[in-house]
Amino acid sequence: MESLRYEPRTQADHDGQPNPIQRVHNETCGNPVASIAVLIYDHLLVLGLEIEHVWQSRITLVNILFYITRYVAYVEFAVVAYRDLAPSLSLKTCYDIYTYVGWSYDMLTFFAQVILGIRAWAVWGKDSRLTYGIPIAFIVLAPICIVFLNMSLRSLEFIQPAIQHKLGCYLANGSNVFSICWITFFIIDTIIFILFSIRLFEAYRSGGSSELVRVVYRDGIMYYFYLSALNLLNVLVVLTQSRDFLIMLASPVRVAQVILVARIVLHAREQASQTEFLYSESHQLISSH
Repeated sequence: MESLRYEPRTQADHDGQPNPIQRVHNETCGNPVASIAVLIYDHLLVLGLEIEHVWQSRITLVNILFYITRYVAYVEFAVVAYRDLAPSLSLKTCYDIYTYVGWSYDMLTFFAQVILGIRAWAVWGKDSRLTYGIPIAFIVLAPICIVFLNMSLRSLEFIQPAIQHKLGCYLANGSNVFSICWITFFIIDTIIFILFSIRLFEAYRSGGSSELVRVVYRDGIMYYFYLSALNLLNVLVVLTQSRDFLIMLASPVRVAQVILVARIVLHAREQASQTEFLYSESHQLISSH
């Protein structure tokens, strides 16, 4: 396979400094380990909420997607850490790992966006226009991302540097067309942001100022703001040919996505549970009189 061709390289350029590929590898190989540590730390902070509001609740589509985006991310980071730190990986193994990570990144991102799409549909009162509109948006945009992801993966070229004690994979070249995926992610985030913004405006205009209203709409907008900013940054980095910086961004972006989506779901359910309890308590108090 041409994309796996063997290209011996020396460890250093003529000036005795590490070549760019070796330097980028050295700078990024610790990212997955740090990302796993951050993910575990945040997971422990909200584990009580997860047990109460997800584990102990009935099985729903949102819960299934939550489990996938939450826990498959650990597998993804473990694979990335193996990619960067395992000794003497073959070119074929490197290609297979990058293929898995690419598909995992793509699918988990869409699953996370489906969760937010379902929430947008819910806060719109399950509007019939969104019942068809949101799935159509995903059906149109997802295949576009899949096509360009496949093109990007097929363009990857790896090398085996002529150095001692080499660790992980060394990516020498690859197409930037994967940036199209981030554009599709950005479009979906924008659609969700607009939907939440409209409902937030309508809620406040009608005098709604409850904590539940603020949590339901505000967190959706926060998701858009942070994740869309990261997706847009990824697109700009790729389009400016800064692939080295893109590699360094991949793990932090994934961590941010997993953490934000989990917190949005958990905090919204926590607030809904508290609001339901207060309503029930006040209703019982009135009934007793």
